[in-house]
Amino acid sequence: RKPMCFIGLVFMALSLVILGTTFLLPGKPSGWLALVGMLAYRMAFSISLGPLPFIITAEIFPATCRASGAAVCWAANWAANFAVSLTFLS
Repeated sequence: RKPMCFIGLVFMALSLVILGTTFLLPGKPSGWLALVGMLAYRMAFSISLGPLPFIITAEIFPATCRASGAAVCWAANWAANFAVSLTFLS
């Protein structure tokens, strides 16, 4: 799991460099390059750091209360996301 996270971090950094250089380039190709940079970032995040919270919450609880502990953690996470969504830019 650790090597996959490091590989994903490297690709995330490279895609952010690609995305950053698009602000220096004029014209239409820079828009396509920005799209490629964002998609590459999303793919790298999805294979490395994206699933990490799900894995960690499943590992921090003992086996006897793992399901209920993870459920409470993710209910709190979604409640916080909902609160942020309601109050952001309003």
